[in-house]
Amino acid sequence: MSIRNRLAALESQQVTKSVAKSGATSELMKQLHAVAERIRGTPLCDLTSGASPVTIAALILDGRVDDEVAPRCVELSKQTTPSAKLFQCFLDAAGCKHVNLTEEG
Repeated sequence: MSIRNRLAALESQQVTKSVAKSGATSELMKQLHAVAERIRGTPLCDLTSGASPVTIAALILDGRVDDEVAPRCVELSKQTTPSAKLFQCFLDAAGCKHVNLTEEG
């Protein structure tokens, strides 16, 4: 199963648990849910180009993962930013440990 499909198949509860494992606060979850709700009606193609880490996380939380969101998640998980741990937790929850951008999952 591809990384994209694994991330898209994550249930909200799995994502919530992965966010908690990352050390993120419940306030972050509230913010991600609010962003997901606000952008829910917007087509993915309008969101993914130049999307912020918050938008990518909200899309994953909402199960809206396409061929641009999945690689961005992998890229963000490998950065040296505070949010990298969050994206690595998403990948771990999806069973995509130690992935690279060319890997199918």
